[in-house]
Amino acid sequence: GQGFAVTGIQLLTAFNASESEFRAIYQAKAAFDEKYSFQNMGNFVGGDAMKERTAAQAQLTEQLKAALGEARYAEYARSSDREYQAISRLTQQANLPATAAVQAYDLRAAASKESNRIFADTALSTDQKRAALATLAQTTRTQLTAALGAEAGSTYLKVANTWLSRIEQGGAV
Repeated sequence: GQGFAVTGIQLLTAFNASESEFRAIYQAKAAFDEKYSFQNMGNFVGGDAMKERTAAQAQLTEQLKAALGEARYAEYARSSDREYQAISRLTQQANLPATAAVQAYDLRAAASKESNRIFADTALSTDQKRAALATLAQTTRTQLTAALGAEAGSTYLKVANTWLSRIEQGGAV
């Protein structure tokens, strides 16, 4: 599909893809988009078509993992995530190292995973869950500020407040 051509090239530049990685990703994505982009599938996508698309998406993921290797695929997946892109822009504007963006993104992923673990823990009462989730949100805020510095941390926390507030109020993200 053509949508990938513009945003895909920008993504692969951010990902710092080698020529062979670029070719492998582009070919795999183009084949997927040709058949499964919502534009090519039509506006209404029924249940069977969505199941087929989801299966094809999983197959694309495995194909990319095989082509890139696990570590590079993880970098590729992270660089294609909107949240990471926002954090990355923020760290660049603040002249922070790229590792700060990765660290902040990993903190978000860890908070999400832990919020789901706490939420699903049947050994905890509702009040215990709420307390643990509130502590998790506060700890994550502190860690994000430490990773990004006071100024960039404060800016990112305004964006992150959407999911941090959900955790703080007893939910999982």
